[in-house]
Amino acid sequence: MAAAPTNLSLDEAAGLPTGAGAAWQALFETAHLQRGQTVLIHGGSGGVGGFSVQLAKYIGARVIATASKTNAEMVHELGADEVVDYENQDFAAIVSNIDVVLDTVGGVAHSKSYNVIRPGGVLVSIATFPDPQLAKAHDVTATWMLHLSDAARLSLIVGLCDAGALKVPVDSTFSLSDFLAALKRSASGRATGKILLKVSQS
Repeated sequence: MAAAPTNLSLDEAAGLPTGAGAAWQALFETAHLQRGQTVLIHGGSGGVGGFSVQLAKYIGARVIATASKTNAEMVHELGADEVVDYENQDFAAIVSNIDVVLDTVGGVAHSKSYNVIRPGGVLVSIATFPDPQLAKAHDVTATWMLHLSDAARLSLIVGLCDAGALKVPVDSTFSLSDFLAALKRSASGRATGKILLKVSQS
């Protein structure tokens, strides 16, 4: 079992395992992102997306993320080199020759992503099952990923937190009695970071 981060509150620490774990698993264990490569992260202001931006930047990748204009500044602060306003810009007309795409949103963003990945590149989705025919046509390795918890991985993530290299973007915190409001916030698709549910007041 990994020890809790020493420089995060218990609430923040609770928001770490799934979001940061999924980001790490997708970028490093599935896509094998390397220093100097370019990664496009769809949903850069979300729970997994926010961690992905930080982790990719930490290893020295060039980071492009999609986000709303409202959240662009936040995503830049997390480490993105470029933020595409998905509400007013077509990322497929702006970016190209991408090594890795991490799709956390699905839909049109997913289907257009094949067009911007270089031949031999990688698409990892946690939102939509990839289309094998599109992947083959574009010479792309496309994978749907299910997050699996791993103690060794989490220990590495905790180490980054303790070193100040990784922070938990928190959208909002709800008490257990307000869990329906928390679910509504999650379903809105507008959360900027993790939505935390506080079980105890102690």
